Amino acid sequence: MSGLLKTLLNQSIARALTVVSQEAASEAKTEREFVVYGKFEDPEDAAKVAQLGETVYHEQWDIRVEKDEVRKYFGQVRVRKTFTDKEQTYTLCIKRLSEESDEKHEVELEVDQDIFEVVKALSTNGMIKARTKIAVEGEDDLFWEVDVFYPNGFDKAPGQWVKLDLEVPSFDREIPELPIKLTEVLDTQPKDRSEEQRQFVSKL
Repeated sequence: MSGLLKTLLNQSIARALTVVSQEAASEAKTEREFVVYGKFEDPEDAAKVAQLGETVYHEQWDIRVEKDEVRKYFGQVRVRKTFTDKEQTYTLCIKRLSEESDEKHEVELEVDQDIFEVVKALSTNGMIKARTKIAVEGEDDLFWEVDVFYPNGFDKAPGQWVKLDLEVPSFDREIPELPIKLTEVLDTQPKDRSEEQRQFVSKL
């Protein structure tokens, strides 16, 4: 990426994150979610997750923003292609991360394939995954989102590590029982992770 293009991109991201901050009360969504990582006990269990709920497939790319003298906030700009056997859609999500908690303020909107491809071309961080939505036992309004990663493509074997997200109204509660059996579970939330844990998660 040329120096000029990188500067223009950074300025655009900074302005977008400022908009998210200013309009958080009215248009942006405040996201509160528990994030858990774990490893399948049996590698073959990865293929069984899709049988537990509704599954869609994602290809996503993001540009991460560090706070500095130009950018007032930590944040992320992400594009995602979501597809099933019947359709595919594209979304752009801009997130501003809170410095005090694990809350995220975000704005999401539908975009076209051209915008997806532009951000993908500028990004160095992407992934493809299958996401299965599984209801929390005994709580009809809460759902786990279980991400099985395919680091070498959907036509290859999935990875052994899995990510689970659970969006909640408040962090003032315990993390429910996980919907699948995992080993080496990391349920320490982002703000409380050690540097070693952060480095580990960044490499998954």
